[in-house]
Amino acid sequence: MIAVDGPAGSGKSSAARGVATELGLELANRSVFGLGSSIWTSSMKAAHRAVQELEAGYTWVNSPQIIFDELPFGGVKQSGLGKEHGEEALDYYMETKSVVVARSTKGE
Repeated sequence: MIAVDGPAGSGKSSAARGVATELGLELANRSVFGLGSSIWTSSMKAAHRAVQELEAGYTWVNSPQIIFDELPFGGVKQSGLGKEHGEEALDYYMETKSVVVARSTKGE
């Protein structure tokens, strides 16, 4: 079954059972939101493909929607910026700076 939901509490959702993988991925990725996705399948090959192609910040495969504190959690598209939990959450508080220094090989 493919289910595509809008933002939490919006009441906007659609679902289709037995939809071809290509159509299911297209429907899911057409959404402007991308917080989470679930895949229920007996084929790990199909699950691996869907995990790679789904535009969602968190994906569950044959699993209820449980959040693990060790894993980064956050959405893509209009479902938010940044991540909560995991090491990735610290990126929000850091500023990365790249520095390039040309060193002369003469006189050192």
